[in-house]
Amino acid sequence: MGQSSSQSKRSIVIEDADRIQINSSPLHCPVCLLVFPSAPLVLPCGHTFCRKCIEKSMSSPHMRTSTQQFMECPLCREKVSIHFRRTRNFVVEDILSSIECYEPPLVVLTNDIVATQKITIQRIKQKHSASEEVNRKLIKRNSELTKVIRILSAIVGACCLSVLAYTLYIV
Repeated sequence: MGQSSSQSKRSIVIEDADRIQINSSPLHCPVCLLVFPSAPLVLPCGHTFCRKCIEKSMSSPHMRTSTQQFMECPLCREKVSIHFRRTRNFVVEDILSSIECYEPPLVVLTNDIVATQKITIQRIKQKHSASEEVNRKLIKRNSELTKVIRILSAIVGACCLSVLAYTLYIV
């Protein structure tokens, strides 16, 4: 069977995938800490590095001035011949080529938005009810204070009239 020019990727749904976490550190070069841009190289000791970091290690000033035919693995310091067979880490290469950006379906996003809206509306209604209750209490208190002010004004007015009448009577 022939394959189309663009290789079809086989995707599977992993049951309970929402509870699975994958550590991505094996997809990063331990020297430069970048995600491998292409198939990384495996040293004879088994450690994997990006091609750039291996080349930098082999072309370091120490290696250029030295007649040594060995370099050290940046992780385990095992001596590795600079003429080692450049073997690609096919497992990491396959994982990198299989990575796709996951975009949740629009329905999921819409459901999340609707759920968030419902919660927000419920909270707004609760706050509105609470503020209406506070407003009712304030209106009642204002009415009570207005009555007290009228009574006090009447008392003060009556007192002023008595004082005025008393003063006029004495004079």
